[in-house]
Amino acid sequence: MQNRPLKSRNKKLSRFAKRHIRPAAMKMKIKKGDNVMVVSGKDKGKTGAVLRVFPRVGRVIVEGVAVHKRHSKKIAGQTGRIIDILLPISASNVMVMDPKEGKPTRVKRVMDGNKRVRVAHKSGTTLA
Repeated sequence: MQNRPLKSRNKKLSRFAKRHIRPAAMKMKIKKGDNVMVVSGKDKGKTGAVLRVFPRVGRVIVEGVAVHKRHSKKIAGQTGRIIDILLPISASNVMVMDPKEGKPTRVKRVMDGNKRVRVAHKSGTTLA
């Protein structure tokens, strides 16, 4: 019998393995509480405040955007109802609103003394 080389461990990952790898957290310029506008997708043009940020997957939950209806059955004395659930959308589909002009803008970081602050690219005003 011939000596065969061991199989390479550099195989492609299976679908299951790909789903369970946690990527490093993305550097996000969108923070909780920012007013943002959706620039692409089915909710394009809508604005709202960011309620939650998921930096590991690069998604955000925006108030009043990507609303999903969930039907729940009646349980022990409660009536059945329809619940509105906010789904996360990709952070690349939203832009921060400029507080001075009220238009979507990019965000840059600049050093203000010893602190790094976020600044709206269009008007140069600092973001909270």
